Amino acid sequence: MAVTVEFGLPALLTETIPEYGDSWQVMAWPDGRLADGSGQATGGGQIFDYLFYESTSNSALFSYDQGWLLPADPVGREIALHRILSLYGFNEQETADFLEFWVSKLSAGVAYYAYPQPTAVVDKAMPMTVTPKPDNVYRLWFVFMPADAEISKEDLLPPVVEPIRRDGFHIVEWGGVMG
Repeated sequence: MAVTVEFGLPALLTETIPEYGDSWQVMAWPDGRLADGSGQATGGGQIFDYLFYESTSNSALFSYDQGWLLPADPVGREIALHRILSLYGFNEQETADFLEFWVSKLSAGVAYYAYPQPTAVVDKAMPMTVTPKPDNVYRLWFVFMPADAEISKEDLLPPVVEPIRRDGFHIVEWGGVMG
């Protein structure tokens, strides 16, 4: 299926893979594989599993009232993140990709708060239009902030988790922000 992805605030994009002009135009297969709009693989003949972007964002849009306290120990942190991602229904590949990217970004020996930002918040931070319109769009970012003494684990409200819906043509986006 031919799919076009357009961001409403492309000036905020700082890195994209593949290159983002005024949109991404890809062919999407039911198993999640993607290729450029001509049906040929992007990046020298390679099929890719996801589209990647980094952006700046307005932290005032984010909610900090619900979250998890992640341990300072890197192994304990990875176990905690794995558990959290499973609550949302991340599949094995999404979980592996998330952990590979984020475990190395979070400093060892530092506990972090992980504040989930659901689709409605991500849509405000980085508006996105997908054509044809998906049956389900699930966007989830986590704001990671070093833990301090001002907020205890007991004061942090447990997040209300809405699991990913994967029926029909669906988009799943995950990401994070260092707060």
